[in-house]
Amino acid sequence: MLKYRIQCCLSFFLLEVISFLTACAVPEKMISEPAILKPLKQVKEDWHDKKYETIVTQEKDLACQESEEGCNQIHLIIGDACFKMAQYPCAAIHLDTGIQQTKTWKFDDLEFPRTQAYVNLFESLWAIQKTKTGDEAHQIMIKLFDTAKAFHAVEPTHPAGTYFQSSAYFALLQPEIARPVDPVQLCQNLNEMLEALEKTGAPPGIRYLTSYRQLLSDISGAKQGVRGCL
Repeated sequence: MLKYRIQCCLSFFLLEVISFLTACAVPEKMISEPAILKPLKQVKEDWHDKKYETIVTQEKDLACQESEEGCNQIHLIIGDACFKMAQYPCAAIHLDTGIQQTKTWKFDDLEFPRTQAYVNLFESLWAIQKTKTGDEAHQIMIKLFDTAKAFHAVEPTHPAGTYFQSSAYFALLQPEIARPVDPVQLCQNLNEMLEALEKTGAPPGIRYLTSYRQLLSDISGAKQGVRGCL
């Protein structure tokens, strides 16, 4: 009799536990995705459909924190959309943020190579610099140099890193070229730029070829103004 009562109590207890777990269980379809994934999915769809203007107009609504999953991808997509819309300050901010937040360049449903992100950032910084003067222009050129140097560190054989790093450095050297304080060091810097540019060649794309050749010519011309520079 006692054994029967124990078995009944255990059976009742198990039924209560199963009932409780069943009541607390949430159907899989009712479990919501992390909040950041919802805007990421939509912005990816807009990007694939080339709805760049839509993405740009929603820029503020797509704000996210670095700790949130997919935030880096949202910045990269917004940056690319802004770049394609020729909104370069927006492009520079988001591409730079996206690059800094990205640890691996493999994304689901998104073909966005590191090279594309960096080159678009280079172009954006260069375009912004043209609209500035004085210290503002100088600081942007420093940013371009540092960014190109960082890219060159991870993609040492890609011509874009060498080209934009040399372009920025040559611009930053203009005061020294105009009035050399250390002709020997200046000559060495100019020769190193020429050597690096000639080794890597022009970045891919016909649009860079003219600028690349002009940069080579400008550096060679600057050397002629430096006493004893060969």
